[in-house]
Amino acid sequence: MKDDLGLPLRTHGPETTNGYLLVIFLSTVLHSKIRSLLRDSKLRMSLQNILLDLSKIRKVVLRDGTTLTTEMSKKQRDIIKALGIKYKT
Repeated sequence: MKDDLGLPLRTHGPETTNGYLLVIFLSTVLHSKIRSLLRDSKLRMSLQNILLDLSKIRKVVLRDGTTLTTEMSKKQRDIIKALGIKYKT
């Protein structure tokens, strides 16, 4: 898990250690949920590739408050659908 998050192993106090453990726990829960959803879907992609594809989606807020989202590829839309995420087109 450390390698996935790129977090340092050393901590400087109990609060930092607790925060680190919380991040690791939440990451594990999310990975488990995503894997479960993928197992139930028809997608046959690795979790790493899915996260890489989804990381390319960008949301931009302009000065006037308008929000723009980059256009999603078919692959990204399929992943979003398989994960049950609702989004505006």
